[in-house]
Amino acid sequence: MRFNLSLKDINFIRPLWSCYNILLITPWYDFDQNAPYRPKISKLYGSLIILLKIISIAAMTVNSSLEQTYEYLFVTQQLNYALCSVDMWALTFFGIVKSSFGSVDNWRKLFSRLQFIDLKLQNTGKTEKQFWKNIYFAWFLKQVIFFGASCGQMYIWSVLMKASYFKTIWTTPLLDYLFAFELIILINVLTESIKVRYKDLNKRLLKISGSPKVTEELKHLVFYHRILGEVVELINKIFGYQIILIVFLCGLQLVGSLNFPFTAFTTLELPLRPYLLLSLFILTIGLLGSLLQMVISMDSTVEEAKTFVDRCYKMQEQFTLNFRNSDELIKFISIAKHNVRTFSAGGFFDIRKNLIFSLIANVAMYFVISVQFNQNQKE
Repeated sequence: MRFNLSLKDINFIRPLWSCYNILLITPWYDFDQNAPYRPKISKLYGSLIILLKIISIAAMTVNSSLEQTYEYLFVTQQLNYALCSVDMWALTFFGIVKSSFGSVDNWRKLFSRLQFIDLKLQNTGKTEKQFWKNIYFAWFLKQVIFFGASCGQMYIWSVLMKASYFKTIWTTPLLDYLFAFELIILINVLTESIKVRYKDLNKRLLKISGSPKVTEELKHLVFYHRILGEVVELINKIFGYQIILIVFLCGLQLVGSLNFPFTAFTTLELPLRPYLLLSLFILTIGLLGSLLQMVISMDSTVEEAKTFVDRCYKMQEQFTLNFRNSDELIKFISIAKHNVRTFSAGGFFDIRKNLIFSLIANVAMYFVISVQFNQNQKE
């Protein structure tokens, strides 16, 4: 299937895309040509970042100051810190390799389908303005809060480790934390772009309810609904396994943040306690808040897809006396219902609201276990 790319309404993501190209969260991509941008240089750049990351991990493992600070922690905190670091390293390596060495075919399909939907629904320009108004202000605010809390935390750790600020950044997983944080924001933006188009589709469905050519127009809308279902599947293919690592990281981060005060109030110097706890609290809230936003956005997007099917069912009342149109409507409803797609984490589980409650339940269980271990070790 070929898609007309003469009109583009995905310019909203270009500034964000350019920023994320630096960290290779996103591949180098030419939106105008709908093709990879300088793939050889991208691979070379990716190889350089991977090499620097390996050197950073090696420096982290032989850092005596970090090892000494690490010994202040309880066993459960040491394990939690190690798991968080491994998770963030895996997320960073996986993302960089996929962006610099992987195929951009799924990205090409994704943007082509979004452009096609905008062309057919004639909403070019509207989506972009809405994103600039709502999304990018929140994005800028998140960056300011995140970098402020991160810089403060790195300064405190540099004092504890008796090391320079640059060395502290180099030998801690701060950049990996940044990678995870920005990746969640990117997924949120893409999910919101899909939800906006589902809403446009539902509005169009209400408008055609009284049209004399309702059957023909409904056929086109069902086709566009199927295209958006394919976009959701492409998001799953691009980010599925990364979402698993993100959910696991958020759970570990929450356990670590709840568990860390045991160390802060027993081993750390008094002047540093409130600042370190405050910065840790802000970073944790930022990460978990972004995850919560991603889950809610994905869940509401799926609900918008289901709303289309529900409204199709309600339209049956108009065709009760026309058996031919009624049969066609039932066929269209069946097609639309079949093409409702859910967001998933690599096919292991769906991203719905109940994921938040499952995460909280697991975190509570492991936190209770860690508290018991901490008390036994302290005694």
